[in-house]
Amino acid sequence: MKKILVLLSAFLVSLALAQTLPALTPPGAVAGLYTRNLGLKKTFFLDFQAEWARLGLADWVDQALGEELELSETERRELELFRQIFNLDVVGREGIVTVYPDGNFFALARPSADRVGLVISTLKNLLEEARPRSGWMVQTFAGEEMDILVGYTKELVLVATPTAADRFFAKERGLEVPLEGDLVFWVDPEPLLPLLETTDLPPELARVVRTFAGYATALELQPDGVHTRSRLALSPEGDPELLALLLPEERAWPLEDLAQGHSVTSGVFDLAKFGAYVTQWLQFFGVDYDLDLSAFGRRIAVVTLPMPTDPMLLQQNPLGNMLIYVETEDPITAEVTVLSWLQQAAAFATAEGAGGFKVEPIEADGLEARRVQVGLWGEVYLAHREGVMILATSAEAFSALTGPTLEDDPAFQRFATRIPPNAVSASFTNLSGTLREQAALITSTLPLMVDDPAAMQTSFAIAEQFQAFLEFIAGRVGGGVAYSQVQDHTLESEGFWEVRW
Repeated sequence: MKKILVLLSAFLVSLALAQTLPALTPPGAVAGLYTRNLGLKKTFFLDFQAEWARLGLADWVDQALGEELELSETERRELELFRQIFNLDVVGREGIVTVYPDGNFFALARPSADRVGLVISTLKNLLEEARPRSGWMVQTFAGEEMDILVGYTKELVLVATPTAADRFFAKERGLEVPLEGDLVFWVDPEPLLPLLETTDLPPELARVVRTFAGYATALELQPDGVHTRSRLALSPEGDPELLALLLPEERAWPLEDLAQGHSVTSGVFDLAKFGAYVTQWLQFFGVDYDLDLSAFGRRIAVVTLPMPTDPMLLQQNPLGNMLIYVETEDPITAEVTVLSWLQQAAAFATAEGAGGFKVEPIEADGLEARRVQVGLWGEVYLAHREGVMILATSAEAFSALTGPTLEDDPAFQRFATRIPPNAVSASFTNLSGTLREQAALITSTLPLMVDDPAAMQTSFAIAEQFQAFLEFIAGRVGGGVAYSQVQDHTLESEGFWEVRW
């Protein structure tokens, strides 16, 4: 790992001396994808790649792809050559793709240092009619939908529509990427806003569109794991009711107060305002329906609990093992509303002469609740705690209500301090436990998915290999947390997932 960090530092210094690809890209894009350092960061995955190959999964994928495409031996060799040249190393140092309001696109790539010679020499052979242009060798290919210009220098590759390329060669450059990261995707609707003036869109809908000022998300690989960040920018000149829904002022329930599970999520979303907002738009479009959620509050949470790996138990529990917490303003009305929804669901989940809808009061460990039969979907449970209604989708989930909370989970305790107290949403995921559960489900549920006895043996062998690979990953990952905060008119989110590379 120390060697990787030294190489990474040296690479970043050398990259700083060169002009970055966003600085060379024409501005005004409505969407873009930017990558950096991938050629070096892929060393983080060496152990994973080795395990994938050791288990024979790489050979199986190649064989399956060849059979699916019905490739000849010559075509297989050509495909392998293509994969060796045009892979992640093409954008090993940097890569960017942008799309513009007029439909044009622009892409630049700076291949890995150890692969750039092969990439450029291959392009020289492919572009037989290339002509010099401003220090580049370029060739335009005519297409049915649009023409495409392809070009190269000693270390860069260009693919673009002629119009976007003309802007590049005219020195119209200087795009700003909204976030930092090894992989960044963004959408910027601002260049499209003038188009609203040329449409017959009703003012109410135009105001909704103007609410969204942009979205960006970034991912970065670091020695301790995967870090993510996202930003949802909203315009204060947009729909005020939509702004209030997306930028809440309240704080989410603390995760440590909720039940333990593989995944625990808490957030703020005003259900009463949401119901009124949806009703307003339904009436706007001529639909006479009132989505009355006034009995509910502003906080919700979901806990996903471990699932049984026995296929028979899985079939008996189609709704899974979850706890859904919903804040209530009027507990009685809220319960009646949920029971009416469950009754409608039971009508769809009931075969003739079987199942049905049934409600009965129960008590477990001092907690009063209602057990509800929802047709052939099984039983769910409704309970109340101090202004909170809790829906448990199974008996196992219901029993978790009186069990330990997330505060007692050592895995969560290691990450709890990463979540700020003013978060409007937060989540914790036990990645290792989730992957181990999924690995166990692969071979146990395979007979439910494969009917052909002749294919069963091969399918089992592949499933066992894939199961072993998931268990390998589960041994390398830990927990993960994510949260969101409101800052002015933006929703800023960050996440971290532990990986022992």
